[in-house]
Order: sequence, then structure tokens, then C-alpha cells
Amino acid sequence: MPYYMYVALQADEKIAVLTIDPHTGTLTPQVEVSVPGGPFTLAISPDRKFLYAGCRDTPQLSSFAVNPANGGLTQHGAVSLEAWPVYIATDRKGKFVLSAYYQAGHVAVHPIGADGSVGAPPSNGWPRRPGPTPCRRTRPIATPLCPISRATDPTPSFNSGSTTPPAV
Repeated sequence: MPYYMYVALQADEKIAVLTIDPHTGTLTPQVEVSVPGGPFTLAISPDRKFLYAGCRDTPQLSSFAVNPANGGLTQHGAVSLEAWPVYIATDRKGKFVLSAYYQAGHVAVHPIGADGSVGAPPSNGWPRRPGPTPCRRTRPIATPLCPISRATDPTPSFNSGSTTPPAV
């Protein structure tokens, strides 16, 4: 079974599909899929059947079906957004796409339909604060989204090395 790598090519408005040789690590280009809006950040579903792309030039979240035979992508949905997502990830069960936004200063949860298509978030995200904030500590800072299991990592760390978040 081949391994696939997906690379967002924002300026070209494409996602490149490559195969990875499991013995040597050699990358071989397979195809480039057109994605209007400038794909910027990618996430794959836990079952590897769907790929999600956050676009930067046209703020949107697109969903693609992955062809298991050749790694090819078929777009089958997109949701317009107020801002471009910096990071996206799926939850462990593949029921939601989690997104974080620097410019808009919020995070959101997008439901995933039974067909793998991404939907609009049930709310406008958290928190919603209008205008610029003079201190970054009063707004969330988007970081890579990584589900953490309390059973395996009971003590999360923060930038300061403390196990508690800074006071706001």
C-alpha cells in the first residue's frame, strides 16, 4: 500500500499529491489538484478518507474525498469563512474540523457530515472581540491543534513551563 503526502501550494492554488516510498523515503509527484482560494493549511480525517484544506486568499474551508487507490482528491464541499484559518485539525473520531484564526482572534468547530463534507460552525467562534487588542494575552493565540488525552498527558505545558495558564 503506498503512502501519500499532500502539500498545499498556496501561490499556485493547488494541492500537490506525492507518493512516499516506505523503504527509502523518496517522494514522487503524482498529481496537482486545483484549489481556488489558495490552500494554506491541511488536515486529514482519522480514517484517511477525507482531506480538509483551509484557504487563505479566499477564506474558506474545503473538503475532499481521498481516492485510496491513487491518493487523488475530489472536492465535494466548501464553507465560506470570515477569516482565513491558520491551523485546522480533525477530532479523533472525525466528526469535527477544529480551526484557529490569528487575524480574527478566535477558534471554531465545524461539523463533518456523513459524506465527509465540512459544514459551517454552529456559532461564530470563541471569543468574539471586535477590533485590535493591545495585549495578546487577552486574546487566544492560535497554535497547532493537537487533541490531548488526559490519560496519556495529564500535565499540559504552557510557554512559561508552568502547568497552569497565565492569569488574564
